[in-house]
Amino acid sequence: MGRGKRWTDAFNRICDLTECSKEDVERLREIFSSARMYFDLYFRLQDFRKVKSRVEKLKAMVAQLTAER
Repeated sequence: MGRGKRWTDAFNRICDLTECSKEDVERLREIFSSARMYFDLYFRLQDFRKVKSRVEKLKAMVAQLTAER
């Protein structure tokens, strides 16, 4: 079973509870901590893609200018 599936199952079980044990609270903390880390990495990757795109454009411009010389 994948980690994402385990987090989803744990989250759904915790949401259905009327009382939480220490283990339930720890599972919920792990879910949100992991989700926060995932989204931080996801947005950094999006920024990296923008930078990569700009670098590729600059490479193309340099190649064109070099070819024109």
